[in-house]
Amino acid sequence: MIPKNIKKDDIINAIKEVDLNGVPNNRKSTKYKLMYNDRAYPPKYLISIANKYINGHVLKSCEFSGGNESNEFLKNLGFEIKKYNDNSIDNNHIESNVLIGTCCIESYKSINNTKRENLLLQLIELSNNKLDLLLLPAGFFKFDYKPNDINDLFVNEVQEYLRLLDSKMVICYGIDGRGNTDQIGVAVNKDGLLSAGRKFYHTDNSILLADNYKSKEIGKQRIFPIGNKKFYIAICYDGFGIRKKNLENPGVDVILNLVHGFNPIGEGGSGDVYFAKHSFAGASKQWGCPTFGAAVFERREVSKNWPTGVLWNQGEKSTQNWKYNENPMTPINEISFSDKYEKALIRIYSI
Repeated sequence: MIPKNIKKDDIINAIKEVDLNGVPNNRKSTKYKLMYNDRAYPPKYLISIANKYINGHVLKSCEFSGGNESNEFLKNLGFEIKKYNDNSIDNNHIESNVLIGTCCIESYKSINNTKRENLLLQLIELSNNKLDLLLLPAGFFKFDYKPNDINDLFVNEVQEYLRLLDSKMVICYGIDGRGNTDQIGVAVNKDGLLSAGRKFYHTDNSILLADNYKSKEIGKQRIFPIGNKKFYIAICYDGFGIRKKNLENPGVDVILNLVHGFNPIGEGGSGDVYFAKHSFAGASKQWGCPTFGAAVFERREVSKNWPTGVLWNQGEKSTQNWKYNENPMTPINEISFSDKYEKALIRIYSI
């Protein structure tokens, strides 16, 4: 039975969450759609989510019925319900979500660019036709010198392989030069270099920083589109900088935070929890949009609970007190892959 205390505002909050997080495959509607602002949503799933905003938990599908029960409840709140095959529904609005894969890597051996290139090409082949965007860590490739142009960024190799597969994916990865003091993130598709950004925030004066968080790199903007959504490239500590510098959202829908990595617990640089709280959650809180991240876990397994997709929904609560179970962003699927050098875990999100 549907709780009677669910109100229209709770359904609208559920709609906003679905806009950002998508709908799990097992909760998509096949018969009816709730129409709101020219977009279509699954009625029963909206009620499940809406219950969280008033009663503190998501309703299980078995706790109430779809069809007439859900539809009549929503109609009484003032919402419009239509049949799935109604010609007045614009199907372009129904399937407008972007599929993002966050790729974290378990690394136990000495890795060079040749090994990383081989891993990347295998990941692209594995993800093709499954993702719109594959996000990899910062410093995925490393150079002793300063990368000066696209010939130093593996762009041509990635572009050629995407063309070979006729893939529509965007691949986002990081490059470090000069002993990690030169840190860049790029987005590449089959047409070539789509976007590039240099780290803009760090307390280490030896790192060559961008002039500001909107600066171009190699003549490219650090904001790029996929479908009707705009993505922002943030390099490692940039996630902290968004919050600490109180920066205004430059009109983006998604933050892509390329993180370098974490050492084993007890060693320096092992703060994956601190990063999730104050970089991912902090940036999401500041800009009002989801943050997705990828990192290398050195000599340790990828934490099963470490969130690679975060959406802030806790109002003015301090990020210090934020807990993983308060995060509404959950993956809809996972892909794991191993070569003889490293393991990769891709978590797939729909936004």
